[in-house]
Amino acid sequence: MYKPNHTMKIIIPVILLSILSYIIYNYIESRRQFVFGYGSLIIDKSREKTLEHPSIGYKAYLSSTFKYKRSWTMIEPKNSVHLVMKHNHKQEDNTPGVIFQVNPESLARLDYRERMYQRIQVPVHMIQTNEIQFHNNNKIWIYVRNNNPIHPVVYSTTDHVKYINQLLDACHIYGGDDYAKNFIRTTSGWNLNWLEYRSIHESLLRYKNVMEM
Repeated sequence: MYKPNHTMKIIIPVILLSILSYIIYNYIESRRQFVFGYGSLIIDKSREKTLEHPSIGYKAYLSSTFKYKRSWTMIEPKNSVHLVMKHNHKQEDNTPGVIFQVNPESLARLDYRERMYQRIQVPVHMIQTNEIQFHNNNKIWIYVRNNNPIHPVVYSTTDHVKYINQLLDACHIYGGDDYAKNFIRTTSGWNLNWLEYRSIHESLLRYKNVMEM
């Protein structure tokens, strides 16, 4: 009858422990959830105020094959200005944004914050980033337009300009000037009146030729 020697008695438990550790690690990794932010969620302070804890964001792009386009709109009933993702069969460009991890509690907080939007799932392969690795079973969420009536932006205020400046500052933090240019180019519904404000972000003035009206 075969009897394992002393070395085998040590190696076998180590191998079994390694296999078990891998299974546990793979399970934990597969349960991760993320949110793709494309508007105010790009701004670290805004995101962390809602989550009530530090949040690491990673530069990412939403594939054009998802067929949603970012746009400035006014949303009823308050007619406040928002960035929304609207379904668009003609979308041709990848949309720059930020990807960040969430837990169930964080997701509940975001759901309340984004209650004027609808949360839907994005296939993992439609998020492109060099800064984080996904498991095929990860869930990635995005907040898009719901059934609330929306309208083009028809007026401008200093609050709008302040919001735009915060967004473009965040773009520079995450990806520099080219990233800000991509943000402007892949966003429609810009209001030319915003360009008349002396305090408007220099990136918007520099790249106004790529704005989609």
